[in-house]
Amino acid sequence: MNVEKERFKRMFPHLADEMVSEKNRVPIKSIRSEPEFKEKAAASTFEGYDPDIIDFLRRCDNEKQALEVIN
Repeated sequence: MNVEKERFKRMFPHLADEMVSEKNRVPIKSIRSEPEFKEKAAASTFEGYDPDIIDFLRRCDNEKQALEVIN
């Protein structure tokens, strides 16, 4: 395992430093283990959200699709 850590440090020195530093830590406040609760939480995030033209244009892969959305 020590060899893998050293190889990782050589390949990704900045990422390795970030992983061991205390600066950019984000706490995890809760965990949902029941699937139905996960679905409800995810669904309520966009409840009442009405996408506009910009939202649809951002999903386009090319100019042809964007023109279809506009038309």
